[in-house]
Amino acid sequence: MSLEASMQQIYVSSQKLLTRWEILRETWNDPLYASIDAKFMIPLDREIRSAIVVAERMHEILCEAIEELATHDDAPYGEKRSRKASIE
Repeated sequence: MSLEASMQQIYVSSQKLLTRWEILRETWNDPLYASIDAKFMIPLDREIRSAIVVAERMHEILCEAIEELATHDDAPYGEKRSRKASIE
């Protein structure tokens, strides 16, 4: 499974969980609910959103690395030289 697909699955699953959690509030809105919400659910949502931003950036970097590596030609002595970057 790709990085993008994994993060998408995590995001969708977390949104389902948070939606169900909010629906639960209608029948279980007491101090214990508020405590669990503050201690676990709100930080979970924040952390997942941060992880998705980081994963998107990591995906961009990996795509750039793949593109750069795909442009290398064989060079003397086993070294690789990029057609993209100018190496002197």
